[in-house]
Amino acid sequence: MQRSAQHLADNFEDVPLYLFGFTRGDPSGGSIFPAVWSAMLAARALGVGASLTSVLGYFHPEETLAAPGVPKDKGWAMACCVSFGYPTGRWGVAARRPAHEVSYRNRWGNDVGLDLSEPRWTPGA
Repeated sequence: MQRSAQHLADNFEDVPLYLFGFTRGDPSGGSIFPAVWSAMLAARALGVGASLTSVLGYFHPEETLAAPGVPKDKGWAMACCVSFGYPTGRWGVAARRPAHEVSYRNRWGNDVGLDLSEPRWTPGA
């Protein structure tokens, strides 16, 4: 994943499309993420890859507002940037640890009470 992130940073200008999500009055950005996620899923259905990041707005807030001409002093903040393009490498389901290994119930460290060692979908379907 780090290699992919670095590749994106090194080739930022070559990405065909970026979707910038801005919020006002919602510092978490959570209010727009359902719409952003829907755009990413729609792209995936068409064979287009997408990657969400929030580092631009975090590390370079002034520049991310200035580049697309977002009005200053109106409370806008960049919640995310999604890059869209055709994958250049592997394309498939990312390797992930099983949900029961990274989820807890009621308190950090408590067993979640279920075993989901296999995905609930068919990879590649």
